[in-house]
Amino acid sequence: MTIKTDPKNSGYVVKSGAIGPYNGHEEEEEKHEVAENALESLEKRTKVSKREIEVMAALDEMKSMKSRRASVSVDSMLEALNRRKEQEEENVEEEFLIKSIKFGKRSTIDQEKNDEVLDEKKKPKKRVCGTSTAHISSVRIVAKKTAELPRELEALCHNYGTNSDEEK
Repeated sequence: MTIKTDPKNSGYVVKSGAIGPYNGHEEEEEKHEVAENALESLEKRTKVSKREIEVMAALDEMKSMKSRRASVSVDSMLEALNRRKEQEEENVEEEFLIKSIKFGKRSTIDQEKNDEVLDEKKKPKKRVCGTSTAHISSVRIVAKKTAELPRELEALCHNYGTNSDEEK
């Protein structure tokens, strides 16, 4: 049996004729280190994939913002604003017309209607349409109110060209 001292590891090394002591602790420590390394690598991969997902989401959002801006041209915004301004002017004119009409007692209104009907019956108006003539006994004007532009379009037109979307 030959045993040699090992000052480097502060122990003994068996050369021949014997079996060295079994150290189960070293194997357990190695397995534990391998398991820890596997968990650490899994955590790193998870963090990397999470970062990649966040970057992809940010890129998708930037692409959608760019496409929204590309789909709205300056001309279409100006047309929408002009249409809205015209609609507001029409509404103001209609309100002015409504306010200018004198509302009185019902008997007065009925009296005026009867007078108008009698006048119209006495003097029917003729209108020439090609070769035939048409008699017009009364004229009725109906004003229809159209819906306002959506507030989203107004907000989009108002904020177009600013850097507020890009800063977020």
